[in-house]
Amino acid sequence: MDQEKKDEGPLDTADALLDFIEDVSKSKKVGIAVKNYPNCSICFDKFKINNEIRVIATCLHPFHAKCIDKWLTNFKGICPIDKQPIDFNKSIS
Repeated sequence: MDQEKKDEGPLDTADALLDFIEDVSKSKKVGIAVKNYPNCSICFDKFKINNEIRVIATCLHPFHAKCIDKWLTNFKGICPIDKQPIDFNKSIS
């Protein structure tokens, strides 16, 4: 069954996204990422205190969770900022 999921592509469901993207909304790395990128690069809105933010572990770029989930579901596994492939096995430590 795992092989079937791989054949379908890495981002077939929202659950798969959550498996691959670390939700680090309380992490210090989010603060650093948001300081470097104060706006979501997908919707261009400024990050606010209560926003759910996800940071791509591969490149540490932050996005609103709803924006990056939709992006990755529709545009496969590349970062919207640097267009680099996302390493879905890497986590933020």
